[in-house]
Amino acid sequence: MSATILHPTDFSEHSMCALDLAASLARSQHARLVLLHVVPDLKAVLRAEMAAGHRPSEHFEEDMGGYRHEMSARLQAQEVPGGGVAVERVLREGPVAETILRVAEELPGTLIVMGSHGKRGIEKVLLGSVAESVLRRAACPVVTVRQPGR
Repeated sequence: MSATILHPTDFSEHSMCALDLAASLARSQHARLVLLHVVPDLKAVLRAEMAAGHRPSEHFEEDMGGYRHEMSARLQAQEVPGGGVAVERVLREGPVAETILRVAEELPGTLIVMGSHGKRGIEKVLLGSVAESVLRRAACPVVTVRQPGR
């Protein structure tokens, strides 16, 4: 059973910092690196828009299809710092934290390395934290990385 480093990414600066560490660990451990981007499912986005008082456009499904395509292209183009590591790119759709956990369970010998935005106080209470949810519920080790200076 080979080791796998799972790097969930939202392409933010925090994720890019975590990708540096994930790639370094994968190289040093001769592990496979899996880059994962989770597109929120259509119903969840629609519910969030409605809860925020926004009325979805008549092109909502088409817009989401375009977003899905854009994120897939971005994931495929994502460069891995330092190279020299086997990389697999995975795009999934669903609730973000739950999907990350499900993918981690599917991969043998997984370590999750993900960015954290470092939300605090009321922002954390109101918005929640994908990283915190993954940390609390993962059956495998999880490393969170914050952007330096934040």
